[in-house]
This record gives sequence, C-alpha cells and structure tokens, in this order.
Amino acid sequence: PKSSPSKSSTPSSLEKMRAQKTQLKRSDGTQLTHFNQGFTESGDIASPDWKLGKGGPVGPRSDVGKFVQRAQRILQRVQEESSVMSGKYQGVLSYLGERKDRKSNDFFNVLNNFIREFQFSRQRVERHLRSAARTKRIEKAKRERERRDKERREAA
Repeated sequence: PKSSPSKSSTPSSLEKMRAQKTQLKRSDGTQLTHFNQGFTESGDIASPDWKLGKGGPVGPRSDVGKFVQRAQRILQRVQEESSVMSGKYQGVLSYLGERKDRKSNDFFNVLNNFIREFQFSRQRVERHLRSAARTKRIEKAKRERERRDKERREAA
C-alpha cells in the first residue's frame, strides 16, 4: 500500500527518498537503479516495497533488501531504547519533583550548573578546613615553643 502524499507543502524525507533515483553497485559490479518507489510508510517505520527495479529484482534477499532489513532492525532497537530512556527521564523528573513537560536540555543544564556550583562550594569548604587546620597546628607549635622557652628560662 502506498502512502498518500504529505498534506504539508514541504516534502518529508521519505517522500524525497521516493522521488530520487539512486544508483547502487552490487558486490558483483552490476548496477541497481531503484528507490524511486522503494518504500511505503507503515506506522513510524518505512517498510520495503519489494518490486522489480530497473537493475533486476529488489527483494528481501538482494543486497538492498538485506540493507533495508538490517536498517529496520536497528531503527526498531533505537526506538525501543528511546522509549526506555524517555521513561527513565520521566522517572527522574518525578523523583526530583520537576514538571513532567520540562525539556531535557533545560533540566540537564540546571543539573550541570548545580553540580558545578556544588563542586566549587565543596572545594571552598575544603580549603577553609585545611587553612583552619594549618592555623591550629601553627598555634599549637607556638604554644609548645613558648612552653619550652619558659622551662629553659626557669632551669637557668
């Protein structure tokens, strides 16, 4: 079944693919000219329309057919992973009390800024603690030196 032309004035990438005639070379060097009507839409995935191209049969066992089948499997896997990732993102938004319609680039920008500011603050606190510890060691050494000096003066 062929899909109806797009209602919008700009052609979709699938329509552009249908309109072009692509020259492909098989591994044996013969040329295949097709793709002018090689795909139909089936849901979100383009599915092959197995027909005879000018260069011979274009079916599931041809080089192009194998390519299309492999590409469909990859596309299906990417769509499944995208759905899983979208679900996890929604879970993170819910866990952190964010709006469900928050764009991911906004969310991750805020998260990145928070992490950067947190690291900066942690470094500042660590510097302050090291400085306080150094000051404490210096004061302790000064008291110890004063105590020894006092003991020497009393012994003399």
